[in-house]
Amino acid sequence: MNKTKDTFERLLILTDLGTVKVLNFKPAGDDPRDRAHLAELSDAELESPRGAETTDSPGKFNRGNSAGNGEAMSHAETKLDIEVEKRAIAKVAKEISVVIANLECKHFILAAPQEHLKRLESEMDQDCRDKITKSIGADLTNSSLKDLEKRFL
Repeated sequence: MNKTKDTFERLLILTDLGTVKVLNFKPAGDDPRDRAHLAELSDAELESPRGAETTDSPGKFNRGNSAGNGEAMSHAETKLDIEVEKRAIAKVAKEISVVIANLECKHFILAAPQEHLKRLESEMDQDCRDKITKSIGADLTNSSLKDLEKRFL
């Protein structure tokens, strides 16, 4: 069997810095019941591990409290939070850049929380940034497929 590599015309990428979801726009088929829809890509289609090891929830520190809870945060903890966020943004940006390059995507829509969107875009490779057709400042990672289809199709 001749296995050819799929190329993707248009993708929808959703992230909250803890999760990266990649969805493909599927066109309608010959059968009138086969309508345009979105399909989340499998790990096999993405070829490399996806989903950052980081999370957007607070971590635990030596005292056992979540970051920002308990006693007043020290200056070091504030700097640590900023550094963790910077690293998470850089890691997710790199992951998105790799996915776009591996899938030979022509263009994509990016949805990420508003507070991270501009920094995330600036961390991406220039080639990847050039393929962004629309940026949405919202966390849509937990949205249902049906809601995403209503919004993007």
